[in-house]
Amino acid sequence: MIQGAKTGWWPHALLALGIVTVLTTVYGVWQHFTPLPIADQWDGGIGFYMRALQDPAHAFFEQHNEHRLAFSRLLFFADIRWFGGRNVSLLAGNLVLASALAFTLYRVTLHHAALSCRQKRALAGISMLFVFSWMQSENFTWGFQSQWFAVYLFALCAFHALDLVAQAQAQSNTARSNGWLVAAIASSVAAALSMSSGVLVFAVLLAQALY
Repeated sequence: MIQGAKTGWWPHALLALGIVTVLTTVYGVWQHFTPLPIADQWDGGIGFYMRALQDPAHAFFEQHNEHRLAFSRLLFFADIRWFGGRNVSLLAGNLVLASALAFTLYRVTLHHAALSCRQKRALAGISMLFVFSWMQSENFTWGFQSQWFAVYLFALCAFHALDLVAQAQAQSNTARSNGWLVAAIASSVAAALSMSSGVLVFAVLLAQALY
């Protein structure tokens, strides 16, 4: 699709469609806003906050079903402690994480492909279109869902960082190679502390390193 977007109006159309998708999703979040906790937020948010006040080390790393939501619990804690527990900061956090995911997807693709300006516009539009699709509306409108964006973001960062390790080693840049390796490991740990599926990131990193 990107190759077909070298000429004509397709790159501009895709970029416009991506922007419209972002704007309509933001509008949808505003329209569906409620300050009340929903479902898992009662125990996973308010209940967690009360436990964190008594034993923060255990509360932040305890299991929620099969997950350990340590990263998202930082957001949950901040929302209740400093923002009145009204979901505003959590919903904004969902949008920020989605934006970071779309931007990272865009940057990683650019790193592996030499694209023209028209193709870059098309790529930006496609990245926004897929990440901000209203098909996952619940992830945007429910303050408890930041972990879904986080696990994909950290996994993508981990895989890309390990790829940059190999490039730095090829250039005999040891300091840069070590830095990217630390970033890859840190991202894999963050993914594991976002959702249970994030535990698999480190295993994929090992396979990627062997390859």
